[in-house]
Amino acid sequence: MLNWWGFGSAYQDNPAIGWMIITFVIFMALLLKAIKKPLANYLEARSEQIKNAIEEAKFAKEEAELKLRQYENRLLELDAELAKIKEDFRRQGEAEKARLKEEAKQIADQMLANTEETLKAEVSKAKHELKQEVAEHTLKAAQKRLGVSESLEAQLCQNFVENTTEARV
Repeated sequence: MLNWWGFGSAYQDNPAIGWMIITFVIFMALLLKAIKKPLANYLEARSEQIKNAIEEAKFAKEEAELKLRQYENRLLELDAELAKIKEDFRRQGEAEKARLKEEAKQIADQMLANTEETLKAEVSKAKHELKQEVAEHTLKAAQKRLGVSESLEAQLCQNFVENTTEARV
């Protein structure tokens, strides 16, 4: 059986539970009264710290989202810039290729023209040399047939030179 309020040696094995509950309640009331104000201050300060931390976290999150958007925009700009640079390099390469082709064509045309001129000059020179040789052979053949000596030839040349000079004067 439970001893709620009894005291004494008869209740030594069963202490009074009612008095223990009342004593505990009084102790808790005194304890609560003693720590109520510091506990309230602590809880209020802690609540304020948590609110500030939440606000700072929101602010940090907003800043992080803003930076993320900025970085994403910058990446898009870099992709566009990279594509533009690639296109510029491709166009420059095409222009350089066309310029080099044109330059090579001009050099080839110039070489062909120079070769043709050289060939014409060589042909003209060969014709002139051939005519000279034919004239010399013809002259020698005529001299042999006519029996013209070297002294007569020298005299004829001298007369020709004199006649030409007189005709000029």
